[in-house]
Amino acid sequence: MVAFLSVERVRRSRLDAFTFDEFVEFDSDYGHAYRANSDAVRFTRDEVARLGAVTTPVDLLAVVDRACTDVIATLPIMVELAALTPGLRLSILPRTGAGADLAELFRHEGVSKVPTYAVVDGSGEVLGLIVERTVAVGERIAGFVAVLEADGLFPVRESQRAEVMRRVVGHRSTLREIERASIVAAVLQMVGRPDGDGPAGA
Repeated sequence: MVAFLSVERVRRSRLDAFTFDEFVEFDSDYGHAYRANSDAVRFTRDEVARLGAVTTPVDLLAVVDRACTDVIATLPIMVELAALTPGLRLSILPRTGAGADLAELFRHEGVSKVPTYAVVDGSGEVLGLIVERTVAVGERIAGFVAVLEADGLFPVRESQRAEVMRRVVGHRSTLREIERASIVAAVLQMVGRPDGDGPAGA
C-alpha cells in the first residue's frame, strides 16, 4: 500500500473533485440507483456522535467509476458520512479523469480497482484504504455470485450486463445496514477512534 501522498497532490484532489450532484448528474443510466441509495442512508445515534467527534482534518479520497455496483452502493454512504464528520473532507475523483494517477498508485493485487477510498492525514500519510467493499459485505456478495453463476449470468457477457447490473444493485440494497455499519467502523478505525474514545480525530 502507498504510505504517503504529497500534500500538494491531496490539495489538488480537493480542487479537482466532483460534488456528488455533479457526479450523478453526468450519468443517465444509474442516477436513480445513486439517488435511491442516498435517500436510504440512515446512521444510528451512536454513529452520529462518534463521527461528530472527529475534528482533526483528514481527507477521504474516493477514486470511482459511475457504472460500478460497488460505487453505487458505497459512495452515497461516504457522502453522508463526510457530512456528519467535521474533520473529514471528501473528494470524489473519477478513475478515468482526476483520479487516474491515484488509481495507479493504489493498485490492489496488481489491479486498479474501484471504488478505492483512501483516508489521508494532514501530512499526507495514508491511514487506510477501503477497496471495492468491506470484508463484511464481501462475504455476503460471494454467495450471491454463486447464484448468478447457477443462472448462467457469471462471468458476465456484454449482452447480459444490464440484467446483471439490475440484479446486483437490487441485492446490494438488502445489505445497506451492514454496508453502512462496516464502513463507519472502518473509517473510525483509520482515524484512531474505533471505540469513540481518545483524542478527537487522532
